Amino acid sequence: NTWGYTPPGDKYEINHDLIGYTELETSSLVLDATWDLGHGVVTAIAGYREVEYNSSTDFDGTPFTIFHFNDNKEEQDQTSIEVRYSSTFSDRFNFVVGVNRFDQDYSIGERRNFFISLNAATYSETEHKTTGIFGEANVSVTDSLMLTVGGRWTKEEKKIDIGVLGSCELDFSSCTNNASNEKDWSDFSPKVAATYHFSDDTMAYASWTRGFASGVFNARAATLDAVGPTDPESVDSFELGFKTSFLDGRGLLNVAYFMADYEDLILFVNNPCDDCGASLINFNAGEAEISGFEAEMQFQVTDNLRLDGSIGTVDPEFTNIKYFDANADGVVDGKDNELASSWDFQKVTELSYSVAATYEFEIAGSSSMLARVAYSWRDDYMTDLYNKPWLQQESFGLLDASLTYTSSNEKIRVSVYGKNLSDEEYFDYAADVGTLDSARWGGAPRTFGVRVAYTY
Repeated sequence: NTWGYTPPGDKYEINHDLIGYTELETSSLVLDATWDLGHGVVTAIAGYREVEYNSSTDFDGTPFTIFHFNDNKEEQDQTSIEVRYSSTFSDRFNFVVGVNRFDQDYSIGERRNFFISLNAATYSETEHKTTGIFGEANVSVTDSLMLTVGGRWTKEEKKIDIGVLGSCELDFSSCTNNASNEKDWSDFSPKVAATYHFSDDTMAYASWTRGFASGVFNARAATLDAVGPTDPESVDSFELGFKTSFLDGRGLLNVAYFMADYEDLILFVNNPCDDCGASLINFNAGEAEISGFEAEMQFQVTDNLRLDGSIGTVDPEFTNIKYFDANADGVVDGKDNELASSWDFQKVTELSYSVAATYEFEIAGSSSMLARVAYSWRDDYMTDLYNKPWLQQESFGLLDASLTYTSSNEKIRVSVYGKNLSDEEYFDYAADVGTLDSARWGGAPRTFGVRVAYTY
């Protein structure tokens, strides 16, 4: 009940005073070139992309102007290039080395309209540059044992110019409360792995990799203190796996156990805000550990029919809260550790599985038809960091099907598909808007389509 107004009971019935919209335009170009030098192969991949996004959203869900995002815009353009050399001159030793570069610029213009008369706007421009040098070598110690070592050196540079919420003109032409900040980070991430072949059909492997994510600026900050950046995040990942084929290759089975140990884990949270609606905060929470098991199986029942299945479990846990006031008492201490360790990670499903059947057959002129039916299921999960029960997504399953025609020369492909055929209701994202309850963005409903592709 808001100002005497009672929202309709039907979730598909609305009474808004702002007609929302979403417009997304994307253009991209990719160039992939390969040169065989005899002793090795040089591959170059270059890409360019432009994105323009415009939207309006009525967050309060009432016929009153309480909390609107009206006529917001985002623009992004990026370029990337990677050049790598992979050797082919030895059965016992091979390697790949390369360099890459990534540049992007993006801007966010956000308007918020509160309580009929108050309008506020924020505008930011961010530059992001990444340079990487990488390599990996594989050495066959024996006919059965192969060792792998590799690494990547990365340098990232980020710069932000931002006028925080309430300091910008509504047309984003100028801002009075500006902040400019820039930061760069460099890191070396190593990898070590071992693979052992018990036979031509069965092998096991173990690997350790250290990963790196640079610090994050908050391009939608409501205050100068929230601009950042955060500290970088690091993760040590371990994996043990086993792969085998059986019945003359008709059956395949892959199983793996993994564990990831995070330091300075970067998280974000939308905190309700009396004078801004919701405030996005980026921060380093502390240490966390994620472990899990996954298995996938494939079986060729006949020459035409194949069955696929997979299952995965994930067990995430905060192990040491360093910078996160989880209980909002103004102090980061052991109480925050105790509380946060009981929370589920946002958008992490502890159990998921999928099954599929594919049937392929020839038709006139050596063309082919492929029919596929697939079902995937996800356990319930939390969509927010604080585990608010009203933002929990219950478990759900999706049923998809497709029929694909491929021409005899494999140049023409036409697919007719249906997704979420059971019309399952679920949401991809949810946000708490304080006293205005919450907003949920529904997942795609039952959808049918046709996809046409031509290869030349």
